[in-house]
Amino acid sequence: MNPITILTHLSLGFITSFLGTLPPGAINLEILRLSIQKKKQEVIRFMIGIIIPELIYTYVAVLFSGYLASIPNLEKYIQYISIPVLSIIGISYFFIKAPLADSSAQTVNSKNSFVKGLSYGFFNPLQVPFWITYSTYFLSVGWINDNSILLSIFVLGAILGTIGMLVLIALFSSKYIAQMNLKVKLVNNFMGIVFLLLAAFQVINLLTQ
Repeated sequence: MNPITILTHLSLGFITSFLGTLPPGAINLEILRLSIQKKKQEVIRFMIGIIIPELIYTYVAVLFSGYLASIPNLEKYIQYISIPVLSIIGISYFFIKAPLADSSAQTVNSKNSFVKGLSYGFFNPLQVPFWITYSTYFLSVGWINDNSILLSIFVLGAILGTIGMLVLIALFSSKYIAQMNLKVKLVNNFMGIVFLLLAAFQVINLLTQ
């Protein structure tokens, strides 16, 4: 196992995940929202919550990509579960109040951010199909090897890619977007609309299949 092979797997996982996290979605929009409110602890807790399920999903999808791809209607089952979850999260954003200055309230919010990160990660309907598709393709063209150690390195690169993009989003939003003085209520309403649109998209996608 030479260093070039290790670096190739690490880099390919990093680049794929980094670019895959770039398009506006529920996760990076929540990072943006928390960063605008200058809640660094909540951003960190939310990111940790996101990384745990992503690590599990990515590793399982990559390691068992061939088997998972053969399961009939797997993506459809994930979509069925995601519709009520995305709808509940979306509606909840319309009822989020502006953050209080009270320190005890901040502590509770920080704990909730970790749980929210877990829920976003576990009920992300696109994560498993995304990694099944890319890992199957990379294996078929010989860009990655089916060796379990090398696949673990690929997954490590994927996790680092996600962290890298989320950190960039947090830094960018806290430095530039926060200067626009966006109102918290406006951002919350926008997040709610995004989640409801994602739920609607899943419904339309299921009806048109």
